[in-house]
Amino acid sequence: MPVSSRMYSIFLPFATLILDLTIAFVYIKSNFWISGICTALVALLPLMCSTSLLFCGWARIQTALILLGFLHCGPQLILQLTLLVRYWDDFKVVLISYGTIDSPQYTIIVIGCLVGCLELAKTARECHFICQAPAKPLRVTASYFRASPFFMFHILIRGLSIGLVLSLVPTWCAYILLFLFLVSNLCQLLFIIKLPRAQALISSVTSLLTPSIFPAREPLSYRTVARFQIINSVFATVLICLSAVVAHVVTDRFTCDPQSIPHALSLLNTGSEAECVNYWALKFGFLPYILIGCIVYVVLVVVVAGILEPGWLKLPSHPDSKPSDIDCDFDSECSTIQLDKKMTGPLPSFSQFYQGPETDI
Repeated sequence: MPVSSRMYSIFLPFATLILDLTIAFVYIKSNFWISGICTALVALLPLMCSTSLLFCGWARIQTALILLGFLHCGPQLILQLTLLVRYWDDFKVVLISYGTIDSPQYTIIVIGCLVGCLELAKTARECHFICQAPAKPLRVTASYFRASPFFMFHILIRGLSIGLVLSLVPTWCAYILLFLFLVSNLCQLLFIIKLPRAQALISSVTSLLTPSIFPAREPLSYRTVARFQIINSVFATVLICLSAVVAHVVTDRFTCDPQSIPHALSLLNTGSEAECVNYWALKFGFLPYILIGCIVYVVLVVVVAGILEPGWLKLPSHPDSKPSDIDCDFDSECSTIQLDKKMTGPLPSFSQFYQGPETDI
């Protein structure tokens, strides 16, 4: 693997960990002890889990980094969005100050969320291509980076929607909703995609914010990966919409009690006297916006993954090359000459590749 690619793969996950630990310190310093401890645990537990698997020889460095990215960035992003929305009024007094540098802590939290999104999009992109060729039978050019905005779109829609919903329901209800998301993912992988149990169990966690199947030794065709992306997006959208309805019913505070919800979400008058309104956008709060966003999200995923099938989502591969034809492990170095000797039949034409420096996935 080139040095630049290796440094990029290792630098971003650990930069995200450092930022999250900084955020935990900011919370604790501002006397938000529970938020700080939870942020630190979500950052450190995935690191210890991935390090243990790597130390015991149960995973190689590439799969360990992918697992670290999913287990760390996904839950951390949901946690930070939930905390910012739920405790917006409390943070505004201590952390948030607009137009000045009196409160840089809020900027650190926002930057941490953005870096977490980038790391999660990078992890999902790598996982998407590795699923199609676990043994790396071919190399691809740097053009596969164009798939990152597609996975970033998944993260933004799901992350914002889930974080917003979880911030408005009781804590016990939030745990139930997250459990339903995981069970839904597991059922899709076991009974629709028909993956092995171990791979389906891990993939149910990795597909929380992005429809990502954790790679195994057996390759998956693009058709299978795209089918799971569409199915998982539809199921996730239905659960998000149902969760939004539950949050609206449980809270029921958008019409006549605007002071009891965060000011960032209140579109009503914030005076001392509560006023009931009949305008639908104010009466139903955030619910219409989540429904419209989910509909647009599903339509775009179906069009891109199912109808257009752009080349930057497909891994160029040779039809006669099989994982067993190449004598190399999941994370071992395989030179281009070695691959050429192992491949049978004519080589794929260079028209399948984009111009650019070769990059390992």
